[in-house]
Amino acid sequence: MRGPSLGSVVALAFLVTGCLGPPSSKYDGDYDITIDCPYYQNLLVGPSDAFKVESRLAIRDGLIDLNLTSPEHLWLGNGSVNDVGKVHVTGTRRARHGGWPIVLDISGEFVGDRADLTARIKTISATNCAVTLARAMTDPTTLVAIRQGMAERQAGIDAARQSLEVERERAARDIEAAAAERARAARDLAAVEVERRRMTEAALNAKTQAEFVEVQRQRTELTGRIEELERQIAAAARARAIDPALLAVMRTERRHALVVGNGDYRRFGKLQNAVNDARAMSASLRRLGFDVTLVENADQRNLRRAVLEFGRKIDRDSVGLFYYAGHAVQVRGENYLLPADADTRHEDEVEVDAIAVGQVLSRIAAAGGRVNIAILDACRDNPLQTSMRSASRGLAVVSTSPTGMLIAYATGPNRTAADGTGANGLFTEELLKHLETPELRIEDVFKRVIDGVETRSGGQQVPWLTSSLKGDFYFKLPN
Repeated sequence: MRGPSLGSVVALAFLVTGCLGPPSSKYDGDYDITIDCPYYQNLLVGPSDAFKVESRLAIRDGLIDLNLTSPEHLWLGNGSVNDVGKVHVTGTRRARHGGWPIVLDISGEFVGDRADLTARIKTISATNCAVTLARAMTDPTTLVAIRQGMAERQAGIDAARQSLEVERERAARDIEAAAAERARAARDLAAVEVERRRMTEAALNAKTQAEFVEVQRQRTELTGRIEELERQIAAAARARAIDPALLAVMRTERRHALVVGNGDYRRFGKLQNAVNDARAMSASLRRLGFDVTLVENADQRNLRRAVLEFGRKIDRDSVGLFYYAGHAVQVRGENYLLPADADTRHEDEVEVDAIAVGQVLSRIAAAGGRVNIAILDACRDNPLQTSMRSASRGLAVVSTSPTGMLIAYATGPNRTAADGTGANGLFTEELLKHLETPELRIEDVFKRVIDGVETRSGGQQVPWLTSSLKGDFYFKLPN
C-alpha cells in the first residue's frame, strides 16, 4: 500500500446533509483548513511520502461529512462539532487499486474561531498529523471590502427601484393615452358603421361602390388599430403587476444550472432521448441567462462531483436549477438517481450504487438561495422492479421539500413517463415549448406543460408539481 504522494490532488469537503437536521451550531461557517502529515508507517513498503493539504470547508448545523480524494485513495467519513467545540471525525480509506483499509481519525477542540486538531493515520503503526481550522474572512480589510460591496449592491437596487418607479408612472400615462386613443377610434368606428349601413342601403352605382370599398378598408384598419391598442394596454398592465423591488432583484441575481442526461447505461440498456433532452434544456437555459454545466452519461464519481461543485457555485444571491433526464428508482419511498455505470442487482445495493435525490436537494437548499428548482424527467419505469421486493413503478413525491424549492416531476407519483418517439421525451418537449415565453411566472409555465402532456398522452401521463417558493420567479423577464 502507498500513502498519499506529494503530487496528489486532495480535496476535503465538510458538507451539510439534510434540511431538517439539528439547530444551527455557533461553530457553523466557512473555514480555511491545513493538514500536515510527515509520513505514515507501512509494514510492507516502509514510510510513505509526506503530504500537506490546504483547502476550504464549511460546517453546517454542527455536522461534518468527510470526502477526501486523490489519484490513489478515497477517504470517506463523518463527524460533528458539539456545543463546547469538541471536534471528532472518523474516515476510512478505500484504495482504488486494492490494499488494506486505513483509518483516519481527527479530533481536537475549538478555541474561539480556531481549532488545532490532531489527525492520526492508523496503519500498522499510527502517525500523528497536524490539522488547523481557522474561520475564513476574518481579515478586517476583507470585511471592509465585503461591506463596501454590499453597500454598492444596495445602492444599485435603490437606483433600479427608482428607475422602475419612473417607468411605472410612464406606463400609467401611456395606458391613459392609449385608452383615450382607443375611445376616439371606437367613436370613429361607430361613425364608419353608420356610414357603411347608409351606403349599403343606397343605390349601388359605380361611385357608391367605390366609396363602399373605401369605408370597408377604413373599418378593417380601425379594427386592427383597436386590437393593437388593447394588446398594448394588456402588456402595460402586466408590467405594472410585478413588484419593482422584486424585478430589480431578478435582474441582478445570478443563475446557475446543472443539467444531467444519462442514457447510455452499461447494465440497463440505452434510453433514446435522455441525452437529447439534456442538450436541448442546456441550450434553452443559456438563452435565459443561466450559467449551465452539462453532464452526459455520468458515472457515480463524476455525478457526485458535479453535484458537489454545483452546490459550491450557488449562494444566497443566486438561483439554482437542477435538471435530470435518465433512469431513477424508488425504494422504500426514497428516490435514487442511477449513474451510467450502475451495476445494481439487488435492493440493498441501491444506496451504494445510486445517488439519493434527497441528498441533491439538500445540497442545493443549503446555499439559502431565494429560488431553487429541481426538474426530474426520470420516471421512465424502474429497470430493477422485477428483482427488488420494495421497488415501485415511477418515483415518490418528496414529502417535505426544502423551503424555497420547486420540484417538477415528469409524471405523478408511482407512475411512469414516456421516453418519446421524436427527438425529445414528451415532458421535456412540452417544457421547451413554454420555457422561453415572456412574462410567465414559473407556476404558469408548468401549468401549460401539465395541460400539454396530459392532452397529448390521452391522460396516461400527468406531470406533478410541489412548491415551497415564497416569491415569484420568471424564466424570461418582462422587457
